[in-house]
Amino acid sequence: MTAQELKEKLINNSDTVIQILTDCGFCNIVRRDNVIRFARSSESRPDSIKMNLDTLSVVDFARDVKGDIYTLIQYKMNLDFRESFYYLKQYVSDDEFKMPTKKLFGGFFNRHVSEHIELPLYPDDYMSKYFVNVANIRFKKDGIPRYIQYRYDIHYDDIEHRIIIPYHTERGLVGFVGRYNGDYEKDEVPKYYAYDRFQKSNVLYGLYQNYNLLAERRIAFVFEGEKSVMLLSAYGIDLGVSVGGHYISDHQVSQLKYLVDTVIICFDEDIEEVTLIEQANKFKKGLFANTKVGYVYDEYNEVLPKGSKYSPVDVGKSGFETLIQNHVKYI
Repeated sequence: MTAQELKEKLINNSDTVIQILTDCGFCNIVRRDNVIRFARSSESRPDSIKMNLDTLSVVDFARDVKGDIYTLIQYKMNLDFRESFYYLKQYVSDDEFKMPTKKLFGGFFNRHVSEHIELPLYPDDYMSKYFVNVANIRFKKDGIPRYIQYRYDIHYDDIEHRIIIPYHTERGLVGFVGRYNGDYEKDEVPKYYAYDRFQKSNVLYGLYQNYNLLAERRIAFVFEGEKSVMLLSAYGIDLGVSVGGHYISDHQVSQLKYLVDTVIICFDEDIEEVTLIEQANKFKKGLFANTKVGYVYDEYNEVLPKGSKYSPVDVGKSGFETLIQNHVKYI
């Protein structure tokens, strides 16, 4: 079960949501149609927080903060995103996995069944056991500073000479890819390599790290590669996710449901507009019908050099902002 699937089980389930709010210590809980109003404590204004039951989006008027049920529980219970996911999960199911501890990982990884593809989990200490937790010069030269590399948990494989990019979700570590730290063409090795046949199409890279701000700002920039997400964070914009190519899977699309109101696809310069439109339309189905969806398309290469295959973030922060302001087509 993913965070989005869990949220779907709670949407419009007012009795369970009210029970969660009560158990967390919120006060003056009152439901009016599809809205719940409540307060952080008995000393707070009685209706200072509003939750929409249709989406579980939250507005805390007293703090002037927007988010959703996950960010609300994090704030109230002093949890991180992963912990808030497992905290909420106890209210919708008691026959699946529980909050993981190191004792639960007796084997290489555990498997759990859900409505979608349930990726295997690696032990919490896997990265530190098999790879080196160190920032690398290659990414730094590309504009990704040390503190951003640590934020995204970048490691190094000193046997295969690859920069390790781990994929974390609300459940834990589900896989990782390695970028060859050398001349891959000369050495005749793949530039990127997914360890253990990890399927990147099942995960939105960066969603775990950027979830809270995505829920607050309600906008997501969707890139092809992981480095673009990190580079956007280096610009001070933690609103990026990547799909691992120029094809967006339905499972990746579903992970942004109820989370954002605007999606902007930021694929590389060489992607044809017909492909951009095709991928953008995936966000306009069903529950996404009212989502504002656009794509970056620099038709006359005013910002993105022709033939460069640049990502929209490869032209600097000001260049990226220009693309978003002047070169986004909405469908």
